[in-house]
Amino acid sequence: MSDANGYDCEVVIAGGGYAGLAAARALGARALVIDQHQLGAVQRSACAMPLDIAHRFGVASAVLQVFPTGLLHTPYSTSRYRLEPPYCVFDHARLCADLFAQTDARYLRARVLGVADLDATGGTVLTSAGPVRGRVLIDATGWPAVLATARRPALAERRRLTVGMEAEVPGTSEHLHFYFDQRFVRNGYAWVFPAGDTLRIGVGAYDRHTRLSGALADFLRHLGYEGKACRGGLIPWFQRPATVDGIFLAGDAAGQCLPLTAEGIRFALVFGELAGELIGAVLDGRLSRAQGEARYAQALAEHWRRASYFRFFQRLVRPIGSRGVDFVARALALRPVAPRLVRRYAAWSN
Repeated sequence: MSDANGYDCEVVIAGGGYAGLAAARALGARALVIDQHQLGAVQRSACAMPLDIAHRFGVASAVLQVFPTGLLHTPYSTSRYRLEPPYCVFDHARLCADLFAQTDARYLRARVLGVADLDATGGTVLTSAGPVRGRVLIDATGWPAVLATARRPALAERRRLTVGMEAEVPGTSEHLHFYFDQRFVRNGYAWVFPAGDTLRIGVGAYDRHTRLSGALADFLRHLGYEGKACRGGLIPWFQRPATVDGIFLAGDAAGQCLPLTAEGIRFALVFGELAGELIGAVLDGRLSRAQGEARYAQALAEHWRRASYFRFFQRLVRPIGSRGVDFVARALALRPVAPRLVRRYAAWSN
């Protein structure tokens, strides 16, 4: 589809990433997904999530490798964690295609420009292909939150965004690897995520002014590899509203990534699905609009209550340094702490 003129939809979903596609999967033919790229064409992350989430959303065919253990490295030691359930790394384009194949939603390739005419009957999404009117709008446009920031410009604050950069090189490994080593990133971390015969190697910083290109090059050399950055992005790990003037926010638009680890894919899927389910209940008359928004806000409030612990540890990374992180990592890896901690973390999105 290339021409939006005349569209009048029940639900307009701005953004065709994980959150937008999960919402479309829940809403079916009621939804129209709008994205400026072909679905699945732009990968911005290392693409890892719990394996049970892949099965829950019917995208297990996109899994490239499964990991029962994760390793956390510091300059002083390596701590091993058994992952229960296992994590997986997946093919981004295949996962997006598999998600969209499960819905009767329509797709419009166009750039989302903003929003207008919001009232009790819905709103109009402004696109490069023309205006699209919907009874309910979902902003799943990533950290820029194009619809929400058109109403509340202050949400576009960049000061606290985490920034990440990643390269892909040939190689294999049996584990997920995380590194907290201030020789490479003073206030952040690094990772190696195997994906079959490829290693996705990256660095992330909690201070977005960090020069990541040099940090990535140094980290690659430390591991014995050479490569160039092939993807990267900004991550809003801080709380944003669940809704803005009746617009539902999901995924990075809602800041649903975790502090410290920047894990966000499973939360984008889960909260995108929840937004779709609640909107469906509103459209069916099973919930009022106010009830739907309130339940969504309540679910996000609980998410951010749990995330407060991660915000606390993120603030500690720089002052305690690599040696302090090593002490905490080894303490958390002890039995019976580690199994209980990992299970609680994995059950977060259930």
